[in-house]
Amino acid sequence: MRPGGGRSKGAAFENKVAKLVVQAFSKLGIDRIPISQLGVEVRRRSQRDLKWLAQYFLWDSQVASEQGTRPVEENFFLDPQYDCFAELFVKKDPNVPIKKLSPVKTRILLWPRGGAKSSYDHIDTVQWIINYPTIRILYLTAEASLSKGFTSEIKGFFTLREDEPTFFNLFFPEHCCLSKDMGAGNVFTTPEYKRKKSGRKEPTVFASSVGKTKAGWRFELIKADDAVSDRNSETAEQCSTISDKLFLAEKLLMPGGFYRDYVGTRYAEEEHYGVLLEKYLKTGNDPVTGLTSDDTEVLTGIGWVLTRNKTHHVDILVGKACQIKPEVEERLRAEGKPINYLEAGEAGCILLLPTQQPYAWLMGEFTQNEKVFEGQLNQNPRIASQRGFNRLSLIKATIPYNLLPRSGPVSQFWDLSFSQKKGSDFCVGS
Repeated sequence: MRPGGGRSKGAAFENKVAKLVVQAFSKLGIDRIPISQLGVEVRRRSQRDLKWLAQYFLWDSQVASEQGTRPVEENFFLDPQYDCFAELFVKKDPNVPIKKLSPVKTRILLWPRGGAKSSYDHIDTVQWIINYPTIRILYLTAEASLSKGFTSEIKGFFTLREDEPTFFNLFFPEHCCLSKDMGAGNVFTTPEYKRKKSGRKEPTVFASSVGKTKAGWRFELIKADDAVSDRNSETAEQCSTISDKLFLAEKLLMPGGFYRDYVGTRYAEEEHYGVLLEKYLKTGNDPVTGLTSDDTEVLTGIGWVLTRNKTHHVDILVGKACQIKPEVEERLRAEGKPINYLEAGEAGCILLLPTQQPYAWLMGEFTQNEKVFEGQLNQNPRIASQRGFNRLSLIKATIPYNLLPRSGPVSQFWDLSFSQKKGSDFCVGS
């Protein structure tokens, strides 16, 4: 059920109860909240339940909530389409050493531009910190300004608001401080990290643009969030350079099996996300990698697919904003009509986020620039109009067998494709 239905009423009730509880504790003494029976349970759930953390607990300190002045019903993470995010990210437990939390060390989230993927990624960062106060996290972005923006958003959760404290301030006070004590720029160290006096030179969060990282530093988690952009993927040479730098940045992970998250949207076939998909996104009996269906597990939802590569321990979640329903595509093909979103109509399309990205808005984006639409919203940087071969052109170049010449040599040749690489992903017949 989407926001606006029964879940909205439940969210409003839960938010109202939470505020009443906070008011009651304020009379007794705010410092007692974390050690109370309620406080212990709230902290436990926050550390382990990423979905609840995103939907309710952190709402009043998110940028979208305007410091708690907007009702929680407006939180788009209440949309069940985002539940798959919690299935992708590492499930945490402070009683388990970091590197033993999961055998999956690489996670890839490709989601439509404007679909709040980075906002959810920041919430995952908060959960890492409240579970492991001395964790070191490296953010990699395409541009320096974006890295500072991400750091600022993360600091927002930990900012102490003395007049109107957030839920996070009340239940996790050891991690919070005034904004003037947080430091400037793209570096952030939590107060709890400082109190631990670990002697480490790295901060809690260090955000940098690709290729500007500090040699000699080490991290338990690398988040390459929007590390690929339209600017650094304009040519094949640029794509290759950025990809090499991202692979090189992985060497900054602590040895012994720590984690890397790639979060972004597609821009070009040759960019780093394409390299990763070519390497790990194989399902069924694949003649190139040798992977079988036993090596992969596929979970599907409305507009998204989560593939677990059990051989390489890589999880890949891909969401597409708009897809034509298979039965509608078959009908359009049978009727000889163009197979596109406009011809299919709203009822003939699968929409990933219909509330945030409705059909009318999507068609406006599609009409404006098909290539940008397919890459940034559908994770498909190759548009249909660029394909050299399609069904209609093959039909036009083919004659029925009963029209073949009665005499003379007749031959037929086919070069069958077994690869999805650019230039090798189509069959050729003559």
